[in-house]
Amino acid sequence: MAINERGVLPESRFYPHEPSQFAQQSLFYVPFSGEYHCEKGYAITRGAMEYPYMLLFCVTEGALHVEVEGCAQTVRAGQALVIDCRRPHHYEAAGNLWFRWAGFWGMASEAYHGLLQERFGGPIDLAAPSQAAACAEALFAQLRAERHAEHAVSAAV
Repeated sequence: MAINERGVLPESRFYPHEPSQFAQQSLFYVPFSGEYHCEKGYAITRGAMEYPYMLLFCVTEGALHVEVEGCAQTVRAGQALVIDCRRPHHYEAAGNLWFRWAGFWGMASEAYHGLLQERFGGPIDLAAPSQAAACAEALFAQLRAERHAEHAVSAAV
């Protein structure tokens, strides 16, 4: 699907998915995801509740500057970060950037985000083989598929 956002380059991909009613009621689900190649100038700013999901970023090349309610962080190649997009936020490419992203929600999303904040406090290292890296790979492999297994997506989140 073509992406019409400033700074997003043509080789980028956007993956919309329509979650089932069961997934929306019982699982973590991902209605939107993508793999973006961006240049400096790519930036998103949203107010409270404009995007009612958690957002997972996995940066593969470059750096992404992220700010949520005044707290700024930089996610670098080999790192991931989950933000609560129900809060005012801004993110932008620091230059040439490749990243994967997934907007997700589910009954335990707030608690999960809180756990990640408590445990890591910022970007999560995916560079070394780890459970987090394996889960990210499994998640994005599912999301690239035209039809994915919702239970596998939920488990990978």
